[in-house]
Amino acid sequence: MLSGLFSPKPPLPVREKAWTEVRMGWLARQFGINRLRDAEVVLHDDRWLREDYAGTAGDARRFLDHLAGFMQTDPSSIQFKVGEDEGECGDACQRQPGVLCLSEGQLADLPRLAAVLSRELAVQMLANHGLLQSDRDAEWVADLLPLYLGLGVFTANAALSEGTEAQGRHGRCATRRHGCLNPCMIGYALALFAWVRDERSPEWGKFLLPEAADMLASGLRYLHATKDSLLSLETSYSADRPTPWCALLEQIEGNSLSACVAGLWELAQRPRDAREDLGQAVPLLQRRLSDRSAAIRAEAARCLAALGPATEPALDDLIQCLDDTDGEVRVAVVYALGRLAMQPETVLPHLLEALDDRALVRPAAVAIAAYGPPAGSEVPKLAAALLQALAETEYDNVDALVCAVEATAADPAAELRRVLDDCDAESRPQAEQILAHCHPVSTGAGAPGAWFGEWRQ
Repeated sequence: MLSGLFSPKPPLPVREKAWTEVRMGWLARQFGINRLRDAEVVLHDDRWLREDYAGTAGDARRFLDHLAGFMQTDPSSIQFKVGEDEGECGDACQRQPGVLCLSEGQLADLPRLAAVLSRELAVQMLANHGLLQSDRDAEWVADLLPLYLGLGVFTANAALSEGTEAQGRHGRCATRRHGCLNPCMIGYALALFAWVRDERSPEWGKFLLPEAADMLASGLRYLHATKDSLLSLETSYSADRPTPWCALLEQIEGNSLSACVAGLWELAQRPRDAREDLGQAVPLLQRRLSDRSAAIRAEAARCLAALGPATEPALDDLIQCLDDTDGEVRVAVVYALGRLAMQPETVLPHLLEALDDRALVRPAAVAIAAYGPPAGSEVPKLAAALLQALAETEYDNVDALVCAVEATAADPAAELRRVLDDCDAESRPQAEQILAHCHPVSTGAGAPGAWFGEWRQ
């Protein structure tokens, strides 16, 4: 991999890059790399943009059947519902699979409809194969599968046509109705698609909107210059099994940031009896806590959280990271300290200090709740934070703080009544209403990879 001032810059932030490569590789192992290498790339031509299409629900159904034949799947279980506008139809990431609501505007726009329908068929394909049924990123993978099968031109153009907002040099999805991935991730996935097919300048690129074409070109330049990708023709043929332990540690310690992130995700998600020597892993993660990349520091903290009692030698390092300059790292460290719930006499004072940082109130409250009754002496501090959150109508913070009081106080109801008594007469009715509608929050969390969707939002 090239290094130095003039090295090509990765086309995506490290976690987005890692996720895209990991899941493209996963699709290769589930559906076969030849499905990608031999795929016909569907273009905006007469074969697909049919002249007899009039924009009716019946036309859309016939078009769905046409797409299903191309994707080699059965569309019979997908139901249609037509709404007047897209707001009525809602976000595809939150819809029930198998029930597809289409707006009249979507019916009229055949290229964009192709992206919507192919994504719904992808959801069905994954379900029919028994894949990703419990994974939190299943809807994201459903965005990748049409691209993997050759429908990426429609996917990329639809993502861009529905709008982006600036976010640094990468961009971010602003209003999306047909999927979950942002346009830059789709553009990089297209670059991986072309790279594995040995297409340096694919002809189908000219059918992309200019922004998508630029993303494809920049991704290919980076891949050819650095070879820095977890997806390659060689890795695509590998068996779908865990990385050997020594190779996994080398991956985490290596120079590729995205490979390191993917390695941290894999380590954290392994069953404990499959972690061969955590005595080697923990010192490595401690070193990664001081990495120059904030993304690596955050993922190292989350990985330590998943390793359980073996992490205790790293506890002081985690506490020191509470002063990290990056807010996301501090959140990850607070989460880790709560999930580990070790040494309450040492850790709880630091978590209580974190309550003074408005960005850390919720994760700190969840972490304190994980300690349960041993944190009971700290209830007054929790109550004071709850009083402030009620005054400022911070609903998420109120939820987490109430859970913390309920988990740690000997008499939670009495503590909450005292909080209400401390409210002034003007704000008390509103505080009572907020508490009445308070919903519990989880005091645990999944492995680091499961954070990806929450982190991006």
